[in-house]
Amino acid sequence: MKTRYAFFLAVFLLASALLFAQSSGRITGTVVDASGSPIPNAAVSLHLMGGKSAVFSTTTSSDGIFTFASVRPGLYDLVVESAGFAKFISRQLNVEPVHETPIPTIKMEVQSTQQTVEVASEAQSVQTNNAEISTTVTQTQIQNLPVLDRQVSALFLTQPGVTGGGEASINTTVVNGMRTSMASVTLDGINIQDNFIRTNSLDYIPTKTTIEQVQQMTITTSNSTSALGVGSAQIVLVTPSGGNSYHGSLYWYNRNNKFAANDWFNNRDEVDLPFLNQNQIGGSLGGRIIRDKLFFYTNYEAFRNRQQSREVNTVLLPAARTGVFTYKNRSGATVTADLLKLRGASIDPVIASLLQQVPTAVNDLGDTGDGLNTEDTLLMRKPTRTGT
Repeated sequence: MKTRYAFFLAVFLLASALLFAQSSGRITGTVVDASGSPIPNAAVSLHLMGGKSAVFSTTTSSDGIFTFASVRPGLYDLVVESAGFAKFISRQLNVEPVHETPIPTIKMEVQSTQQTVEVASEAQSVQTNNAEISTTVTQTQIQNLPVLDRQVSALFLTQPGVTGGGEASINTTVVNGMRTSMASVTLDGINIQDNFIRTNSLDYIPTKTTIEQVQQMTITTSNSTSALGVGSAQIVLVTPSGGNSYHGSLYWYNRNNKFAANDWFNNRDEVDLPFLNQNQIGGSLGGRIIRDKLFFYTNYEAFRNRQQSREVNTVLLPAARTGVFTYKNRSGATVTADLLKLRGASIDPVIASLLQQVPTAVNDLGDTGDGLNTEDTLLMRKPTRTGT
C-alpha cells in the first residue's frame, strides 16, 4: 500500500514539475575578470529576496558561462564568488515567464580587503537570444493601470498588435489579425481557455483572473518558441507566491452612478442615469512557512453588483389590441379595418388577458414601431443583483 501511495505521489510531483516548467524562465550570464578573461569554476547562486540559503547554485564553465534553468518568475538576488575576487551581488533580478534573462557581463574585481560589490539588477532590455516579439507586464504595472472590473484580460489590449475587444463575435480580441483559435492563454503553465468554443477565446475565458491573482503577464505576439506549446500567439500568466517576508493587502473598489455620466440616448430621451452600485472587496496574504523553502499565498475577492438597465420594447397601440388594424392606402389616406369583425370572430379571452399585461407606451421614442399599430416604450428594469 505504501508503495502505491509513493508511486502516485511521484507521478503528481512529476506532472506538477512539467506544468511549472511551461511558465518558468532561464538566467544566463558570463563572469570575467578586469581584463575580460573568463573566470572558470566561480560559484554562482540564486537567492530569494531576503533569503539566507540559495535556491539554485552552479559554477561557471571554462568560458565563464553559467545558466539557471526552470526558474520560477519573480525577483531574486544573484551572488557570484571566486577565490581572490570580491564577492559580487546583483539585487532584485527580475526573471520573466518563459523567457531567457541575459545578465550583462559580470566583471569581478580583485579582492584587496574583505569587500563585497553590490549592484542593482540591469538585465538586458533587448532580446538577442531569439526572434520572439514579446512584452512582460509586472504586477506593479498591472496594479497601477486602470482596469475595468479588475479583469486581467482587459490588459491584453495594451500590447502592440493586439486589437479588438468585446463580446460580439465581430469584435473579438485578436493578435496581429490572426484567428482567435491561434492564441493560447495559460496560468502557471495550464491552459485556462474554453477549448471547445474557440471563436472568442481571448475574451471568453472561464477562469477569470483578477489583478491581485496575477504576478506577471507575458504576451508573445510573434515567433513564439516551441517550448510554449500550441498557439502562434501566447499569453502567459503567473500567479503570485509568498516570500521570506510577510506581505498582504486589503482593498475595496466601488463604481456607482453618482460619479458616472449618462449616455447619449438617455440624455436625448430625458431619462435619468440608471442605478449602479458595484463593489469589489478583497484581500491577500503571503509569506513563509519555512524560510527559503516553503511559502504560502492566498487571495479572496468578492464581486457584488446591483445595476439597473434600460430596455426599449415595441408594443401594440390600444386599438390594435382590440383587432383594429390601421394602414395607409395607395393615395396615402389612413384607413382602419376591424379584422375580427371582418372574419366574424371575437377575441379569445386568454389572449385578451395576456394583452392587458403588456405595458402601454409611456414614452414614445420614435425608434421602433410604425406609429399606426405599434410604437416603442422605454422601460427601466428594476436593479438586479449579481455577484461571485
